Amino acid sequence: MPMKKMPRPITDDAALLKFAKETAALLGPNCRTTGPEEGRCGRAVIVDDEGRALVVEREGDAKLTVTAKTDRVPSPRIGVSALSPAHVKDHICRRLYPLHARAVEEEQREKAAAARQRQARVAQEQRRTAAVFADRWSDEPFIALLADLLPCSAVEALAGVLQHLTNPGVVRRWLAAHSRGSAEMGYTAEDHFPLRGGESANAGTGKAAFVREWTSPDTVDDVAPLLDCCHLEALARYLDDFPGSDDAYAMRWRTVHVASNPDCHGLEYHGLAATQAPAAAQRAGVQ
Repeated sequence: MPMKKMPRPITDDAALLKFAKETAALLGPNCRTTGPEEGRCGRAVIVDDEGRALVVEREGDAKLTVTAKTDRVPSPRIGVSALSPAHVKDHICRRLYPLHARAVEEEQREKAAAARQRQARVAQEQRRTAAVFADRWSDEPFIALLADLLPCSAVEALAGVLQHLTNPGVVRRWLAAHSRGSAEMGYTAEDHFPLRGGESANAGTGKAAFVREWTSPDTVDDVAPLLDCCHLEALARYLDDFPGSDDAYAMRWRTVHVASNPDCHGLEYHGLAATQAPAAAQRAGVQ
């Protein structure tokens, strides 16, 4: 009857590291091993050919615990007798790697689900921001005040996004009010853009046109002082969320508004800290 193989005694960190190196060599030609970290005695780490970190820890002199590290808590682990490096390698391949594969799959599913939830929250917040912007920029008195002060390209770009956020009547009111104001200066609607049934023929100029027109320094400098805080903030938050926009654009609107509007509610209302405003003004080119 063959004699039962006895575990190799692993009595200190040097013996553990030697055992781990021999095990790593059997796992693959490119495996590497690191010794115990400072303050972490009785522990060695094998990084295998696929980049998996296998933490080998002593459980007494004759038994090991091997953990395949993942982002999940707890990571999969097995206990194995330290009969030989070949014995431990066999248990890692046969028992630990399948556990690790299942843990990674579950981890990926959880990350994908979390990403979908984040995207849904962002989309919901963007819809809420867009709805507030559309509601506030649909006020009849506000349209009458601002429409004839804007350049035609800015009104046209604004109409291009509002037509997707609110009813067609709001777009028609913006274009009609702008047309009336232009006529007082000797222009007609046809000098700027044709109105067909009260709608701009080019109302779909697109999101890129909106960003281009409503982030230009001239538009910001001319319009920001005219806006009250709620309309300014609705626009700034919409620009914050707008695809293809940049945080600096909304920051410039807020900075110019705060600096030039004596009726402004102040820095905190617009999310600008007192220490942040000078730097923001410098980045935006505001004196």
